[in-house]
Amino acid sequence: MKRTLRCIMSLALVFAMVLTIFSTAEPVSAATKTVKLGSDTKTAVSMSLKVGNSKKVKVKQLKSGTIKKITWTSKDESIATVEATSKRAAKITAKKTGTVKVVGKVKYTNKKGKTKTKKLVVKVKVKAAGTGGTSDMDTSNLTTEHKSANGITTKDNGQMRKELTSADYMEFMGQGINLGNTLEACTTDTLSSATAYETCWGMPVTTQAMIDGMKSYGYNTVRIPVAWSNMISDDGTYTINDEYLDRVEEVINYVLNDEMYAIINIHYDSDWWGQFGDADQSVRDEAWARYESFWTQIANRYAEYSDRLIFESANEELGDRLNDNWVNQDTNNKTGTLTEDECYELTNEINQKFVDIVRASGGNNAYRYLLIAGYNTDIDMTCDSRFVMPTDTAENGTTKLSVSIHYYTPSTYCIADSSSTWGYDDTWGTSADIQALHDNLDKMKKFTDAGYGVIIGEFGVTSTTKDGIADFTREVMTYGAKCGYVPVLWDTNTYYNRTAGQMKYKDIAQVVNDVTGANGPISDSMETTGIKSFDTGSEDDLTLMYTWTGTWQRTSGNDGGFTTKTCDDGLTVQSNVAFWQLWLTTDWSQFNEPYIKVTAGSDSTSKSANLQLWYVSKADDANWVDQINIAADDNWSGSCIALDLDNLTGDTPWIGLSSETVGAQFVKIEIYDKK
Repeated sequence: MKRTLRCIMSLALVFAMVLTIFSTAEPVSAATKTVKLGSDTKTAVSMSLKVGNSKKVKVKQLKSGTIKKITWTSKDESIATVEATSKRAAKITAKKTGTVKVVGKVKYTNKKGKTKTKKLVVKVKVKAAGTGGTSDMDTSNLTTEHKSANGITTKDNGQMRKELTSADYMEFMGQGINLGNTLEACTTDTLSSATAYETCWGMPVTTQAMIDGMKSYGYNTVRIPVAWSNMISDDGTYTINDEYLDRVEEVINYVLNDEMYAIINIHYDSDWWGQFGDADQSVRDEAWARYESFWTQIANRYAEYSDRLIFESANEELGDRLNDNWVNQDTNNKTGTLTEDECYELTNEINQKFVDIVRASGGNNAYRYLLIAGYNTDIDMTCDSRFVMPTDTAENGTTKLSVSIHYYTPSTYCIADSSSTWGYDDTWGTSADIQALHDNLDKMKKFTDAGYGVIIGEFGVTSTTKDGIADFTREVMTYGAKCGYVPVLWDTNTYYNRTAGQMKYKDIAQVVNDVTGANGPISDSMETTGIKSFDTGSEDDLTLMYTWTGTWQRTSGNDGGFTTKTCDDGLTVQSNVAFWQLWLTTDWSQFNEPYIKVTAGSDSTSKSANLQLWYVSKADDANWVDQINIAADDNWSGSCIALDLDNLTGDTPWIGLSSETVGAQFVKIEIYDKK
């Protein structure tokens, strides 16, 4: 023992190595721990990382040339990986929550020229990426159950943490998800109740269990888009019906009950925003009157709630869409008269009016955190010098404000279908793709450097049948969090099954769990995203069972429709009220191997459209499974496409049909069985 100690002491006098930690996600602290190799019995350091972040470790030596090689290994690469970045340095990257040891096996030459080996150990604790609860300031907003001033059951305690900065909010809000196509659903029809509007775009009624399920995956923010014009007075005051205000408040409380952050806004709302750019000044005045009336009512109605309730000035309408054809609800063919410079000026005025109204309502709203819609919510257009954040009376004018942008880039991947005229991509994930994403999000540091927060209010891929969706989702979530932003997935029951209270796709669920550090349910029965294959058959081998003829047209605004000319007994075919989907069912127990042939309309739009097909439990149900997208190039029109009998005889006996192409028509549907 004494001889060994003397050798170590002697070695320490002529040779030492120091393991230091450098962060790629945050400044290096002067108190960074070090370990001296060869002089102490401890040869380990500890570090803490958030999911998606990295830190570098470097072995320094007092006498150059003594290190021959360092081999780095992680004991559990699912928690953290390690890669050498130089002869003496490595980068450790956090993957999911947990604790893991990273070992550096160092071969070096001592003063006698002999090769020795020493192990350096880095104990890595990986925390969730911005899921809240990381500071004493993120205290509970809950108290005993009681009634709000409006008579709605709530547990919210109304706390307002005046000392919180934009950066604090970003960290606490963590990762988010949208409650899309729900409270912002709107129609020109007059419906009977608030929940009738809530479900008119095919979504189920929102429940506490639905939000609980989101929380189980580590989501800490829910964005609740709202259309307030659904139930308003017709006397020019734009007074919102109490029933509608109550329903929105109930949904807000589902979120607050789970100690999550809730964002409410004025969304598309039947596109009245185009009135702002109308040539008629009286029409413009009506737009201002509606906007001011809405935010005055909203701010006063929900003023008692804690700072976990956040107001957002608009959706994507502040910008070019102030010139929309509001009469026909047409976002493409503009009728407004504003120049781009004037659209910027008006966007700034509207955002300023929003802040002024909320602050003037007083009480908790004097300190409420506010989200300012960027120009078109587009990164480049929002970073334009013509876009100016509003002045604010709270704190120093920035610490209670964030800017909202949406991220669907590249649009050829995130939005486009196979018939899109601007291009189409069905894969994502190259090093160039990832670098482009980083470069785009880095532009928003203009705002974080100025003290504002950044919320990616929407991101995602609208089709689940493209490759690389899980990689895209992970990259936005992790890099967004690394930049200090709040990424909020756009979801319309596409990725999250609201009825079941769990994610639909195994690969996306795994990404969300990995990033947030949660343990939301994942089952083997879940699908995975990606390009789905399909089989076809020859009519010579099939027997025609049922035929429907008529016209179904995918809606364009309020245009669209459904008519039936003939439909065989035993086959049920119907459309949803908005003409987004066509539904059909029959007695599938009589089939051995069913096939479907859908015939497109003879017009050029229909011929160049894609076909979407999936299985559901009932008509107008958004909880579909096994969706496939078939491009026009694959000649789906008139082809006999094999159906999944296991689905049809199970819990999903209905087939849903649609197209991502607005205006596409189906004129004939035939159901076959194998002879």
